[in-house]
Amino acid sequence: MPLVQGGFRFDDVRVGPGQLLVRPGQGFKAAMAGIDIARACVAAMCVGMLRAGLDTAMPRILQRHAFGRPLAEQQGLQWQLADVATDLRACDLLAYDAARANREFW
Repeated sequence: MPLVQGGFRFDDVRVGPGQLLVRPGQGFKAAMAGIDIARACVAAMCVGMLRAGLDTAMPRILQRHAFGRPLAEQQGLQWQLADVATDLRACDLLAYDAARANREFW
């Protein structure tokens, strides 16, 4: 059996109807659906990482001091944290939307 780009090749293989994952001719559609599901999962993971970062930063910002006052009182830092919190909420909603759009697969 000669190797091809994928590393293996099937020649003259017969599979019974009960052994098929999808109907013949539906493989590409099923693969694309799998990619859509993966996108929703990756989005959810990114939201989790962003939330963990914000949850880690907040207690530190409340404890640390710079220029004679707590970091939490620095207006520029407050703006940045507000931007992160806003982005987190938007990403969270978009991830839910992506999952909802693929709900037939969950």
